[in-house]
Amino acid sequence: LVKPFGMRELIARCRALLRRQPNAIVAISSPSETESLREKPFIFQDLTLYPQECRFIVRGTEVMLSPKEFRLLEVFIRFPKRVWSRDQLLEQVWGDDFIGESKTVDVHIRWLREKMELDPSNPQYLTTVRGFGYRLGK
Repeated sequence: LVKPFGMRELIARCRALLRRQPNAIVAISSPSETESLREKPFIFQDLTLYPQECRFIVRGTEVMLSPKEFRLLEVFIRFPKRVWSRDQLLEQVWGDDFIGESKTVDVHIRWLREKMELDPSNPQYLTTVRGFGYRLGK
């Protein structure tokens, strides 16, 4: 590891080392716990997300999303009205081993808004909380 290094790079390298160790213990949620969370659809106003079926419905119309857009929306819809920073969203959606710019989140938010908002320039669902991040709802 060459100095200066970022925290994300350090974490990514540690995880890579742990993956290569056959006896390493990694905390993973149990399958039954994960399945029970994903059985029912998530509903927020007139948005419905079906995680198991990878389906997203806006105002009664199915909308196609990329895998990252879907995961990003799932984070928002599971915790409506919670404010998420770019770094938190990068960690939740892209993982700790993502090496890139935090502006990636902004681009994906814009794409999501274009697909779900009636007027993407005046969003009603995915709103910006100036100086903090993004949230689902106002």
